[in-house]
Amino acid sequence: MSELTRVQCVLAVPDLEKSVAFYCNQLGFTLHFEVEGWAFLSRDQFD
Repeated sequence: MSELTRVQCVLAVPDLEKSVAFYCNQLGFTLHFEVEGWAFLSRDQFD
């Protein structure tokens, strides 16, 4: 089975707050910062 080692996402979606909550709470991402209409997330070894 493959192992996820690095991931970075930039979300641009209609409901940013809901999407960020899903990525962080369900998928284990960390929110680094948000600017109007954008959220910058990462997971695991990506800095």
